[in-house]
Amino acid sequence: MAQHAMLSFLLALLMCLVSPFSCWGFGSAVQRHHRYPTAIFSTVTPPYNEEKRQQHHQQLHQCQGCNRTFKSRNSLFKHLRGEDEASVDCPLASMTATEEELLMTTVLRYGYYDYSMEERRNNGTTSNEFVANMLHNAFERHVHTFLEGYNFTVSTGGLTYSTAAKLRQPSLRQDEEVAGATSEVSSFNYRLSSSPFAIAKWKEYINGGQLQGMMQSWLDDEEHNSQIHIQLHQMDALVPRSSKFYAERSCSQSSYRYLLPVSWILPLNDTGRDEIEAWLEHIIIQQGGKFDAKEGMEHRRHMPRAGNQGQSMGPPRPPSFIKRLKQSLKATESEIVPNRRSRRQAERNKDGSNNTNEIIGSDEIANDSSPVRLAPGRFGQLWRKRRRCWSNFAHPKLTGMQRSPGHEAVWRTMDRAKVVGFIGLHNDNGEDSAGEHERGTNKSDIMQNMHIILEFRADGFVRGQIPRMISALVAMTNGWLPPNFFEIATRPDVYMPAPSAPPFLDKRLYFESARYHFHELTSNGINFASTIRTGSSSEQNWEVDLRKKLWGSAPSMEREEEEWLLDLRDNVSPNLTRQAETHVNEVISEHDSDSAKNMQVTSTDLPLVDTGAPDEYSNALELLRDVVNSGKWPATSDARSRVIKSPGGGSQGSILGTNNKGALTSTFPGNMISSGSFTVVNEQIWDVDAMPLGNSLFPELAKAVFDLEKEIIRRQGASISAADGMRRQSTTSSLQRSPSTHCAVNRNAQFTPHVDSGRGQGQSVSMIAGLGNYTGGEILVEGEPYDIRYNALEFDGWKQLHWTAPFKGERYSLGE
Repeated sequence: MAQHAMLSFLLALLMCLVSPFSCWGFGSAVQRHHRYPTAIFSTVTPPYNEEKRQQHHQQLHQCQGCNRTFKSRNSLFKHLRGEDEASVDCPLASMTATEEELLMTTVLRYGYYDYSMEERRNNGTTSNEFVANMLHNAFERHVHTFLEGYNFTVSTGGLTYSTAAKLRQPSLRQDEEVAGATSEVSSFNYRLSSSPFAIAKWKEYINGGQLQGMMQSWLDDEEHNSQIHIQLHQMDALVPRSSKFYAERSCSQSSYRYLLPVSWILPLNDTGRDEIEAWLEHIIIQQGGKFDAKEGMEHRRHMPRAGNQGQSMGPPRPPSFIKRLKQSLKATESEIVPNRRSRRQAERNKDGSNNTNEIIGSDEIANDSSPVRLAPGRFGQLWRKRRRCWSNFAHPKLTGMQRSPGHEAVWRTMDRAKVVGFIGLHNDNGEDSAGEHERGTNKSDIMQNMHIILEFRADGFVRGQIPRMISALVAMTNGWLPPNFFEIATRPDVYMPAPSAPPFLDKRLYFESARYHFHELTSNGINFASTIRTGSSSEQNWEVDLRKKLWGSAPSMEREEEEWLLDLRDNVSPNLTRQAETHVNEVISEHDSDSAKNMQVTSTDLPLVDTGAPDEYSNALELLRDVVNSGKWPATSDARSRVIKSPGGGSQGSILGTNNKGALTSTFPGNMISSGSFTVVNEQIWDVDAMPLGNSLFPELAKAVFDLEKEIIRRQGASISAADGMRRQSTTSSLQRSPSTHCAVNRNAQFTPHVDSGRGQGQSVSMIAGLGNYTGGEILVEGEPYDIRYNALEFDGWKQLHWTAPFKGERYSLGE
């Protein structure tokens, strides 16, 4: 028995060593978890045959939603996550798939020509806006077309384009007459949510260029091409949001081109005829006898001039009228302000020369001592360009603050104005002057059909600026305007509207390109760089087609252009020349009076007491003189100081500036007295806790000022003089003026062209009256002078540009 028991124990121990789990009842669990029989389980699990093994394999890797079989668990899980094409129509994958979100910016560079520009303009829509919206709609259309069959959501926003004026001021809108562009840029953001597989397919579709090709095909459709022709140069729909690219706000430089007929500036006499023919002969030779819109000579290569003996002869020098044109173009450009060290050195050199009899130069006439306005935020030397005031070149439709010199938007930097080439165009239904020309023949016809391509580059253009610059350039090149016209016309204290725009602007002017200096410098190595850079072959070819389209739709323009040139020569230019001479004489007079003041020479031509003041003005005038005698005239605010020119306060009639105490000075016959401007309010209808300093210091004067207004209203009522173009205030009872809430009290203050920035409660029009013993000092409203000495005038100070004419003597004005 003992031996039998020992044998049974050893047998059980051996079974435990062979299969330890089976001893404890785990054999069935092991069989379930192992897919295939092994040698260690051969005594427990019978072997599977091949058919059962394949059936078991299919059951393990089969999707229960679409019954598809996959090679591995990884493939099955990718399918359930929506990362393969089969997951599109799988109901289980659509429930369990993880959705991916794509946040990107689309950037497009394109050219266009709008055949229906005139009709669109009449409907209040501009061509650049219409094209940008059209491209945006085309993008959305193709997103839905490509992702049809996928579960996705897409939303777009932030549409903008380089010539827009949504984030900038409306005064910087592109001229409505511009019907075409060589290289416009637009951008918008989009959010796309779909399966990872659909997102991957969308990226592949974009990177392969298929989206751009499909959009171009849709844009070339006859239905769309009949209204407007759009050429996509470059497109990138995968620009990261982190790039922060916005086509309008990120644009650092814009350029336009204009086709200037040579006949406009060609000398009428035979002076320099041989020089002109030699220059034209060279151009024809350069083009191989062909001279048209496509083969026009570009000003890009530097050719050697006529050299010494043994050296090749270069091209003939350009004729004199081309030189004058280039000099006139140079006059439009903004100067580069020297750095601080150079400026200090120049000041030291200037202080070292005490020549008081120095003749006033054009720089003194053009520049004043107001703070230099640079262009911060621009790159390279561009930030040191001095901004100039282009309010005199603004479109007549811009009124009020939009064209005021006090409006920041009219201060622009003109980076470059140059001649970029020559082309030949016929004016008979737009046919090019293509064809072979024998050397030395048909030169007269070629010259009449030749056009000069002018290019203007700036950080922005005021609406109407380029057309009026072109008119001034034509007049300066012909000698009808003085060479310093732009220096005078861009002064903020000068009102001298530029000549009207040339006719048929839409057939000659087009947008050339937009630059993005910051993104060009920081986007190297990625696809985005090629989208924002200009100069591709597509753009060059399109520009040639664009010129043909512009000229191809041009009617016969000779009559209208001839009438415009004659008016520019005989009427407009002589009038502007007289205004320029008047300004120069004023500067010289101020310079002489400044020298006289330094020599302590004063004038006593006018009496110190004015005996001709009407009764209703006498009390206010007496109180004003008491303020002057007390020496308590308040300081002028910084905002108002920027639009006041102090007579005799600077060698060039400088814009008024304040000293440490804010006091201002100007000359008075025989005396030096305080001057400036401050505000008082009507306490009867303006009930506030904090009253202006003027009311606290001079309560009697404040009361007398508004009592004077009441008396003027009582005596004159609705018959108060009104400036042209001003709409009177209307009430339910009568046309009589309502009492004012605020009044500006001015002393010897010559205001520069500006519009008012505030509007008092109950006021809709301004009223101003002059007091004191002075001559001159009229108020000019939109260029029309009005004598306000003891004669009140109503005008719209918030919409009508107004300023003060030069004066002599003691001058007060009350603006309510």
